[in-house]
Amino acid sequence: MTAPSHDLAEGRRLLAEGRHAIALEHFVQVADAAASEEDKAAAIAHAAEINLALHRPYEAMAWTQRLRAETGNHEQADLLEAVAQLRTGATDAALALLSSVGEAATESGGYRPSVVDVVRAQVLASLQRHDEAVAALVRAMAADPEDPDVWTTLAAQCAATAIDPSPVLDAVPDDAPVAETYGHLLEASPSGADRVLEALWRRSPGDARALALVAYLGHRLSVERALEWSSRLRAAGRSDDCALLGLAASKDRAALDRVRAAAVAWSAFGDTRARALLDLAVGALPDGDLEAALGQVGVLAPDLAGVFLVAAATTPSRALVLARSVAQHDATDVAVALLKEAVTLAGGHVTALRGAVAQSLSADDVAHLAGVAAGAGAADVVGALRAAA
Repeated sequence: MTAPSHDLAEGRRLLAEGRHAIALEHFVQVADAAASEEDKAAAIAHAAEINLALHRPYEAMAWTQRLRAETGNHEQADLLEAVAQLRTGATDAALALLSSVGEAATESGGYRPSVVDVVRAQVLASLQRHDEAVAALVRAMAADPEDPDVWTTLAAQCAATAIDPSPVLDAVPDDAPVAETYGHLLEASPSGADRVLEALWRRSPGDARALALVAYLGHRLSVERALEWSSRLRAAGRSDDCALLGLAASKDRAALDRVRAAAVAWSAFGDTRARALLDLAVGALPDGDLEAALGQVGVLAPDLAGVFLVAAATTPSRALVLARSVAQHDATDVAVALLKEAVTLAGGHVTALRGAVAQSLSADDVAHLAGVAAGAGAADVVGALRAAA
């Protein structure tokens, strides 16, 4: 059996590596066997923290009860239980627990000086007491502007509410390493981080630190916000960091968003890279989004509609859907070309074309498209459609 002090050190090492489950085993052993009250308290607190990290608030509460009963660390126990109660939705209970928490909790737990106000801000925001939540974040920022939780909590509240982040940003000391602290926004809610960065930009237009963050964050923003920041990046000579192009290239974003971003980048900036990115994004579109995407390209970048159609018409069913869509706008020649492409993609096999027709078109659609093809003199297409219907 290893010594409790060794288990505590090993548990902390594993915890730092993010190996929560194995670390918890070591802390349980220390909690049950430690002769030192200091080691026991640390192990029990770590066990509560791990259960919070693993989204097990009720297990965390059980450990906070042990922390009170076996070590007397009431303030640290109250702080940890307040977090657990918040996770269960018991916000009133969480706020009541925080009322008794002071500096002793941060000292005994080795926490950052901002931790109590960060948790208080989260609880108050959950209770819709937003002015008080902002006040708590102001105190937290003044106490420790380098605390990631201050920035991510601020961003989360900006994403969820209409609070003004400026008072919190005003609390950042002039000598704080803001270039580093801004970086914590990369782990925050994208829309909330955007609002914080916008407030920072208004305080200091042209702020290179904000632009540097957007270069990494921009692909996670809405198309509208990506356009705003792309304009600023390009004005600063950073077209390679264009948020719209980043969004259009991101496989983590919905293909419809990527198509729209590429179209906006083309129409707003004439960036030729947008054409290639549009091609890639269109290939990832689900069949159900084809018509919506075509409509957006037609409005935002009509001169890329041809690029879109070539990239999109990759199967008989997709070609038929697109033919129906363009035919509704009287683009007869394009509709007939797409119908011919559908027949070609089906390899001339009636069975394959019949399956595509059944998947994509109604009887009225077939009749309308056959009429369009007949009017254009495409008798072969008319025959194929009627055979497949």
